[in-house]
Amino acid sequence: IIALLSLALPLAVYAEDELGNILNAAEFKRTSAPVDLTSGLNGESNAAALKIAFIDMNRLFTSFHETKAAEEKLNDARAEAKTELDNKLARLQEMMNEINAQNSRGRSDERLLQQARDLDKQIADFRSKREKILQDQFTEMRKAIIDKLNAVVRIVAEEHGLNVIYDRSGMSMGQVPVIIYTKGVFDITEACIEKSNAR
Repeated sequence: IIALLSLALPLAVYAEDELGNILNAAEFKRTSAPVDLTSGLNGESNAAALKIAFIDMNRLFTSFHETKAAEEKLNDARAEAKTELDNKLARLQEMMNEINAQNSRGRSDERLLQQARDLDKQIADFRSKREKILQDQFTEMRKAIIDKLNAVVRIVAEEHGLNVIYDRSGMSMGQVPVIIYTKGVFDITEACIEKSNAR
């Protein structure tokens, strides 16, 4: 489930107000087109004042105690659905065995045949509806967790006076890490893990 809950977040997970407006205006996404991060700030270059940090959002996500709780809850729901489905399938198999046995004796029970058809339809409906319920639960849990983690990232960013935070766990369209190399750049992953699990 942890893998299922994996993140699909923007590369820039935080951008301070004025810089954020510039990034949004430039449609700052995972693209090969360069974006000037220093132009347009108060009409002059502020490269020296720009404070950038990195974070591993996947690691933050999987280290968050509520992610583990959500994983357990989803696993329990899936196990319950599987048990119920297995019981229905076992009952259908019993019916099919009885129908086959009757056929081998040259007999046919239309009532049993109809019951088997009805149960087969119930199984199909059960699968469809339960999958939707589980998907909705997953979506709600994931959104709630991401909202909480984004709030933590923003708090840490403000505490350290950061302008932009990049997600170093982000992947390009070719499944190549977007951030290939960094040196001497502040990483706030540990700080965010500690703060998120203290809440």
